[in-house]
Order: sequence, then C-alpha cells, then structure tokens
Amino acid sequence: MSNVSIIVGGQIYSGWLSFTVTASVKNACRTFRLNLAELPGGLWALLAGNPCQVVSDYGLLVDGYIDDFAPSFDGSSHSVGVSGRSKSCDFVDCAAIYEQGGFKDKTILEIGQLLGEPFGLQIISDEKDLTPIPKFQISQGETAFAALEKLAKQQGLLLIGTADGGIDITKAKDKRQAGELVEGINILSANCTFSHAKRFSEYIIKGQSKADSKLKYVAEDAAITRYRPTIIIAETDMDAERCKARAEWAMNRAAGEGTSAAITVRGMADTAGDLYEPNNLIFVNCPTMKIQQDMLIEEVSWTKGQQGTVTNLALVDPRAYGGEAQKTSKSSGGFA
Repeated sequence: MSNVSIIVGGQIYSGWLSFTVTASVKNACRTFRLNLAELPGGLWALLAGNPCQVVSDYGLLVDGYIDDFAPSFDGSSHSVGVSGRSKSCDFVDCAAIYEQGGFKDKTILEIGQLLGEPFGLQIISDEKDLTPIPKFQISQGETAFAALEKLAKQQGLLLIGTADGGIDITKAKDKRQAGELVEGINILSANCTFSHAKRFSEYIIKGQSKADSKLKYVAEDAAITRYRPTIIIAETDMDAERCKARAEWAMNRAAGEGTSAAITVRGMADTAGDLYEPNNLIFVNCPTMKIQQDMLIEEVSWTKGQQGTVTNLALVDPRAYGGEAQKTSKSSGGFA
C-alpha cells in the first residue's frame, strides 16, 4: 500500500487522487502537494498557515505548514489542491536576526542552532569533526538559511530537511538502500546525462584571514584536458586548510554532477520495505543508458497519479556530495 494522508488539527484527510512529496539533499525544506477532485465542506479546515503532518503507510513524510489552499471549479467539476513545506520553511524564508550580529569561535552546528532558536527549529548533526569558526558575520537582510549555507559550502556540508521538520547538517553517507535499480526488472523509465559542460581544469579559490589577506588554493581536475580555469571567491573568512577543502569540494561537486540520472520505479519503498530517502546510495544497472555504478539519491519524489504510485529518483555520482570515486564503475566515462 502507498496511501498518503494529511493531518490537520487532529483530523485525518485521506483519499487524495494525486500527490507529490519531495525530499532533497539540496533543500532544507521538504515539500508536498495533494489534489482532490471533490470539495467536501470539511476540507475548508486545510487553511493556509495551518500546521500539518503528511503521513504515509511507511510513516511521517513531512511535518510542517500548509502554504497554499487552492480550490477551483468549472461547469463540470470541482477540485482542491493543498501544498506546503516542512517547518524549516521559516528558517529558509526569513531574515537572520542575531543581537550580536556575528559569532566567534563557534561551529556551524552551534551557529545554526542559535539562528534556528527563534523559529523553534531543531538543527542536528552527527558529524564529529566540526571545527570552531574564528569569526562569522551575518550580512544585513540575508536569510538564516543563506547565512548557514555559506558555512556549509566552505566545509563541504549539506543542509537537508528532515521528515520531522528539522535540518540535518551532514555529509554524503555510505548508507545504502536495499536492492538495486535494474533495467528490465524494476526501472520503469530512465534518462541519464554525462556532461563536462560545468567542469573546469582549475578551481582557484581566493580568500583572506587576519593572518593572510591573499589566501589561494588551486585544485586541478585531471579529466579536463582543455584550459578551463574558474575563480571562486570564498564566502567567509578562510584559512589555508579551509581554502583547500573549498577548492576540492567545488571540483568534486562539478565532477559528480557530470554524471546524473532520473529513474522512476514502482511504489515508494525499496526491496526491504524502507522508503527511498535522499543521501542514500543505490547501485544502478542500466546498460541502455550506459550507467552501471553506485549512485547517490539526490532527490526523491513520491508521487501518485495516472500511472499509480511511483518514486522519481534524481541520482548523481557520489562525488557530487563528497563521496568517493569508484574505479570499478562501468558507466560511460567511468568516474573520470
């Protein structure tokens, strides 16, 4: 079964004709949209701004708020659409306000928790090597998420929206989905892209610190044989180690994103009955698309429509999010 319901004010609303719920390593918010062909009077409780939970047979998908309630009708039908995001939406949308204006000697987790406190937002991390940042200043008018994202990029970290409405500060994991995605077995449709368009031969990071106003590090992508340099100005104060990490992150991110796939499978869960989740690995064996390797799930969209309930998976080479290159890859171009 792959039923999805929305709970508002303790009342469960089921029977949706179509739905899409999306979770991504690129977004600190999960999103949902539910559609119904009729307009029962009770649905008027699903007002914009109301807290809600979107649940499935596999558990909680989104804990958040309704953004939009959109009823409509014509001469022959009535319908209603309900859409929203997880609780972290306020952190993403709203200005970062902190009395001191900046932080000294705090980790990204500590900064995130201080910025998230006014929103009642839970920000977590199981990363053990988060080092204190000597100085970090909030720019006037930037959102809380934008401020935290600058630090995340610098340290090669992800800000992933969780089912309970919080944000997980994390890196690419080696957790695997059960089973594989195999052409002719469980792949309904697939398309893949192998691209060098956004890759460069040199990633030149420039930054500064109190001790050195001209920090620089160059990471070289050996797979790009043409002269294609790019310069990235560091988003925050740097030191030599963070400058190096930022350059290597940019290089690996571009290389990883150069191998991507969009695959649709039946249902919402893997062979073990666990939901497909972002930041998990799964092996893809799709010879027609010339892809045979581990891929990282970048985005999951659990969807019900005319074709029944399916999961649309956006997949990338694990290097896009800090994973390791696999020398045994049989994909087109391998992990070049």
